[in-house]
Amino acid sequence: LEGYFKGGLVDYLGYAPDGDFLGNDTSQPEFKFLKDKGIQIVPYNKSSLKPLDEYGKSIEVTEEKYKQFLKKREQYVKEDITKLINGEGTIENEKDEPEPLPKSKVKDVTPDELKSWIMRKTNQANAKAMEDVFNGTQAPKSNDKRKVDTE
Repeated sequence: LEGYFKGGLVDYLGYAPDGDFLGNDTSQPEFKFLKDKGIQIVPYNKSSLKPLDEYGKSIEVTEEKYKQFLKKREQYVKEDITKLINGEGTIENEKDEPEPLPKSKVKDVTPDELKSWIMRKTNQANAKAMEDVFNGTQAPKSNDKRKVDTE
């Protein structure tokens, strides 16, 4: 159950929380930057990959296609990290308005700010990689499961 929960959480978040590092070559500056902030991109769980074609029909996920998806996803995320590190990002000011984030200030981005950003970027990378590799989209989460909650 722990592995299932962790895998599902990682797929949902798009990163491994609390220093749980998996994969990625930290000799690459992009991934070292994330690791230094306590974050590292993790592989998308193959069982969570459910591509659909334009008609809503399931597309088979072969091992080869899965590996292509992971490679494309990592490429897109790495491109965004590179842009951020090079000072091509923005950050909200006190008025919640985006302003340029110069290269010299990237080091001041907090882990929480970075987690929020990396979640958005991995979700975007997932969608782009899904389109590139499968020429499709990810199936929506099923709503036929019972939900557990506390108050």
